[in-house]
Amino acid sequence: MTDFGLVLDKSFSLTKDEESFFKQNQFYDYGEVLRNLGHLIRSRYDLCSENDKRRIMEKYQIKEGLKPYELGTILLDNIEQLNADEVIKLDKFYVASIIKYRSIIALMQNFFVDMYENNNKDTKFPHTKLRQLLKETGFISGAGDYGG
Repeated sequence: MTDFGLVLDKSFSLTKDEESFFKQNQFYDYGEVLRNLGHLIRSRYDLCSENDKRRIMEKYQIKEGLKPYELGTILLDNIEQLNADEVIKLDKFYVASIIKYRSIIALMQNFFVDMYENNNKDTKFPHTKLRQLLKETGFISGAGDYGG
């Protein structure tokens, strides 16, 4: 279900709990966009020849049978070297974006892994840390407004 921006419409009425939830989690979408940006490296890896994949696996001690997010994490953690080695064809802007926002991508990925593995389904979203990282990386201004 989506609200198509209704929460931003000043004439749309929210309860106090809804207002609080929105304010606390207003930066979630930014984190999610960046996490999804990180996923793109897997498709670039999948396009590599079997020879190149084997070289990557040996160089970075990647074991068979890793979960997709585990492989993605290794690739992202080594993106500068992978790009320098030209083993994976990567766009310069993509590499620069991953390097700049890697801390946010990791935070969001860790949140999703924790949430998935938590049988109680009570994983707390790290909204304060996300906001801090978004500011530190310049993704948002210090104003703290949605879209700001």
